Amino acid sequence: MEGEALAGLRGDIGVDDIFGGDLQHAAEEPPAPPSSSMIEPDSQPSRRSVETQPSVGTSGARGTRPSPQYFSRLGKRKMSRHSSLNLFSIARTSHLLLDRWNDTTLAFDQSLVIVRVGKGVSSTNDVEQMYVNVVGHQGDVPYIVWGSHWTNLDCAYTTVQAEITRLIEEKQQLQSQLEELSNHLGDVGKKIQLGKWFNEDPVNIERRNTVKEAMLHAWTSYEKYAWGFDELQPQSRRGVNNFGGIGATIIDSLDTLYIMGLDKQFQKAKSWITSLDFNKGVDASVFETTIRVLGGLLSAYDLEGDNVFLEKAKQIADRLLPAWNTPTGIPYSSINLGDGHTNNPGWTGGSSVLADIGTTQVEFIALSQRTGNLIYQEKVENVIHQIRKIFPDDGLVPIYVNPFTGRASSKITFGAMGDSFYEYLLKVWIQGNKTEAVQQYRDMWEQSMEGLASLIKKSTPSSFTYIAERSGGSLMDKMDELACFAPGMLALGAYGYSSDKSAKYMQLAEELAWTCYNFYRSTPTKLAGENYFFREGQDMMVGTSWNIQRPETVESLMYLWRTTGNETYREWGWEIFKAFEAQCRIDSGYVGLRDVNSGVKDDMMQSFFLAETLKYLYLLFSPPTTIPLDQWVFNTEAHPVKIIPRFGGQQERKDSEKISGSNQMTAKFFGRKEGRP
Repeated sequence: MEGEALAGLRGDIGVDDIFGGDLQHAAEEPPAPPSSSMIEPDSQPSRRSVETQPSVGTSGARGTRPSPQYFSRLGKRKMSRHSSLNLFSIARTSHLLLDRWNDTTLAFDQSLVIVRVGKGVSSTNDVEQMYVNVVGHQGDVPYIVWGSHWTNLDCAYTTVQAEITRLIEEKQQLQSQLEELSNHLGDVGKKIQLGKWFNEDPVNIERRNTVKEAMLHAWTSYEKYAWGFDELQPQSRRGVNNFGGIGATIIDSLDTLYIMGLDKQFQKAKSWITSLDFNKGVDASVFETTIRVLGGLLSAYDLEGDNVFLEKAKQIADRLLPAWNTPTGIPYSSINLGDGHTNNPGWTGGSSVLADIGTTQVEFIALSQRTGNLIYQEKVENVIHQIRKIFPDDGLVPIYVNPFTGRASSKITFGAMGDSFYEYLLKVWIQGNKTEAVQQYRDMWEQSMEGLASLIKKSTPSSFTYIAERSGGSLMDKMDELACFAPGMLALGAYGYSSDKSAKYMQLAEELAWTCYNFYRSTPTKLAGENYFFREGQDMMVGTSWNIQRPETVESLMYLWRTTGNETYREWGWEIFKAFEAQCRIDSGYVGLRDVNSGVKDDMMQSFFLAETLKYLYLLFSPPTTIPLDQWVFNTEAHPVKIIPRFGGQQERKDSEKISGSNQMTAKFFGRKEGRP
């Protein structure tokens, strides 16, 4: 399979699959050619043979050639239109991994392919076309064809034996690397589609492990002092319920634990969730519960595959559904998880918040796709339908939307209360695999990006690019750190998209990322404040001065590194991580800062510090093939869910029904085997 990693995807490919498992035996004596009667297409992969047939225009030791049919250890593949080889084993002398399998050719630069070929191999021309090196036999004497040239046919057996001995040593080295990789990634190296082998440098491996240790410290502190509570107060060393007492930190941390390979901790969290009851007589934020709890459960299901996560996701979603029972279908912001009573806060004047109503689509659509029940998708897509009725030409929607009339009011912002609405327009398009059925989301997003351009300003004297807020017809020179999600969103929107606008999106993304990075650099603690004001001639000034461990800047750095390959973004992320370690780490967890100027600490470890901040930092120092962006989409709480193509209408309903009910039915979408990804 193209793009599969050496680490053994889903645990079914290892070093022996690459080397064939018989190098030790091969070093002792040359393998005997098999008889044609032993050739069976479905024979055991550890002992594969090549059926031969007479060749045209050849004679002697080269008078046979492989048949067009072959069966490799990694699956049936066509090799070329001329002939095929049954691979006995494969060793890579330069890059350790095969680069590509496809339907037309098998090409390994600087590779060695060991095959069993009876008494000979194909013609010189065929070997040149296949670009392989072959070990065969002339009678009892092995011969080697190096590169694409027919040479060294009389190579001494001792030379072959020396080459095989070298391969044995290389295999042992690879085995050690695999064990090291397994220690770094845990089960995720086996269970997640990692893509091509990525040649990492030791610095980033060390940084990733340091972030993993930080996660372990945060989690262990929560386990010790706040187990079962929503969040930990590290200085008080006690738990607090900010989200209804549903163990928000446990659910929010599931996929982070899994991705980092903290298997023991993941299993303990999973065990706790099996007995979780959402029947709580408390008011809960529909938005927060959706992105943290529903998103966290769906992500755990997609990653690990146990149905308990999907069942719990359905349970919490069903308790949230009454929030959408309004004249327009625009949901209330708050709901009692016990009796289903709904309301909006008084400070919104009875309106719902744009970010709240526009940041449930990824999760509820994903739930419909995995259960076959379209009610969840229909509820949240109706919200987009209602917003389209009032969608302005510039694509910028005011932050308050009345659930009775559908009218919108108040200011325009990419910060608090507006931010993730724009993020989800893009991500629902990605979640649906960018098909025609979800094109309206991309169109709306691009329209909003045109509006975003009208909010872009530059500071003096340093020309920092920032996103202003708009109230009425006036712009306010203020930018929230929350708006630092925008560089990542823009990079993601430009990534892999051929629109002429993509270059503009990427340029703006990089300019905004520089500003957000300087939010951190500009304070004595090297941590960003909550928001910044831009005065003429003074560049940026901290407004609200707390830091509550927010992830938006490191999130954008991760996306920018993934989409550009620029190592600078990793360096910026490392500086931010070191500041968190220096300012926020205490013996009993991590805290925020009440003031980024003085460094005075608060008493809260936010669940999103584990769910988002540490996860994005970990991914920043991981290969880009870990949770690849063409297979997964992150919700706004950094919970990755699998991308599933959408087709719309009757076809979408049929496809939804196909994936309902069991892991076996979801296999076509997730590539699971027995419920595993």
